[in-house]
Amino acid sequence: MSDKTNPKDLLGAKKTPITLLPIEGVRQGALAMKHGADKYGPYNWRDKKVQALIYADAMIRHIYEWIDGFDKDKDSGLHPLAHVVANGALVLDAIKYGNLIDNRPKVIKQEENHLKHQLKAAEDITNYLHSLDRNK
Repeated sequence: MSDKTNPKDLLGAKKTPITLLPIEGVRQGALAMKHGADKYGPYNWRDKKVQALIYADAMIRHIYEWIDGFDKDKDSGLHPLAHVVANGALVLDAIKYGNLIDNRPKVIKQEENHLKHQLKAAEDITNYLHSLDRNK
């Protein structure tokens, strides 16, 4: 029996399966990138290097905004998770093209429970923030 697979299919199957990323994430991430382009200039992270922790902080703030029940960012009017998508994509682009200032804390010692400790700290912070909201 002869192989009936198209040669283009064989090559295409080895490439990044872009269609696995939901289009809604791409669409909303692009809207957040447009908001950033209007505010800071398009592709500004390629003109000047960017600091990793500035974008990590922004992503975390938008995640907490969403966790706290907000579905619309007060500045942009977009969904907070759209900003997480945009900031994550921007950081990945900066990493790929050597434009990221990696100012993350240096790892001194890897521990088996390192992730567990980080998750516990994040949970403690979330609980604290929720307790502030309840006390208003």
